[in-house]
Amino acid sequence: MDNRDLAFERLHALARKGYRPEIGTEDAGATIALRHLAKAPDLLLHPDGRVEGLPGRVPRYKRKVDAPTIPALHDADQIAFLEFLDGVPKARFRDRTRRWRTRWVYLPATLMVLWGLSIGLTALLVNM
Repeated sequence: MDNRDLAFERLHALARKGYRPEIGTEDAGATIALRHLAKAPDLLLHPDGRVEGLPGRVPRYKRKVDAPTIPALHDADQIAFLEFLDGVPKARFRDRTRRWRTRWVYLPATLMVLWGLSIGLTALLVNM
């Protein structure tokens, strides 16, 4: 099997497990960045089929998740890749709505609490 065929096969397998490819980023070069919404590591897929962890900033909820480095040289590497895929969790509703909750629930709630505290402190100082 050609390494390019292996890379496409791995790309399709990762996409079926919930990874979303980011193609065409400036610093990526010939690689494809793959991000997952659940507690699964973000990956970098090379043209030869090698998979490794995505370097750079790691979201807080993924800091304890180790990213594998899986080469594409032998059949044992493909078995290790398939075993890794078996351990990838499915993105739940909570994972899929994380960005929305941060923007439209947690931030406004925090601002309202701070606004209420400042009004309460002002009222306390005025009544003294």
